[in-house]
Amino acid sequence: MSESQLYVFVAIALIVASIAMVTLAYCGYQALRSVRRMERRASAFMDRWTPVAEEAEGFLRRFAGESIELLERLNELTDRLHRQSRQVEESLGNLSSAAQRNADAVNEGLRRLLGRLNRAAAAIELGVRLPARHLRALGLGVSAAVRALAPAPRRLPPDRISADEEMFL
Repeated sequence: MSESQLYVFVAIALIVASIAMVTLAYCGYQALRSVRRMERRASAFMDRWTPVAEEAEGFLRRFAGESIELLERLNELTDRLHRQSRQVEESLGNLSSAAQRNADAVNEGLRRLLGRLNRAAAAIELGVRLPARHLRALGLGVSAAVRALAPAPRRLPPDRISADEEMFL
C-alpha cells in the first residue's frame, strides 16, 4: 500500500468517523429533546396529579384513623358479645341444672303420690269392698232364709189372671 493510498484511507476513515460523530451528536440531541419533552410532560402530569395524590393521601390518612377507631369499637363490641355469650352460657347451664333438679323433685313427688294412691287403693279394698262383699253375702243369706221361711205366694188360676189383667187395662 502506498503512502497516498494510506492518506486516502485515513481521510476516508476520518470522514466516516466525522459522519459517525455528527450522527451521534444528532442522535444525542434528539435524545435530549425527547428527554426534555418527557420532562415537560411529567411536570405537567405531576402538576395535575400532585393535588389529587395529596388529597388521596389525606383521605387515606383520615380513613386509616377512622378505620382504627372503627376497629377499636368493633373489638370492644366483640369483647362485650363474648362476655355476654359466656354469661348466657353460664345462665343456661344454671337453668338446665335447676330444671333437672326440679324435674327430679317432681318425679320423686309423683313416685311418692303413686305410692300413697296404691296404699289408699289397698286400704279401700280392705276397708270398703271386702266388708261390702261380706254384707252382700250376709244379705243374700238372710233373703234366702226369709224366702225359705215365708209361705209361697198363691198362684192365681189362669182364667182369673186374664180377668185381672183386663181390669187393670
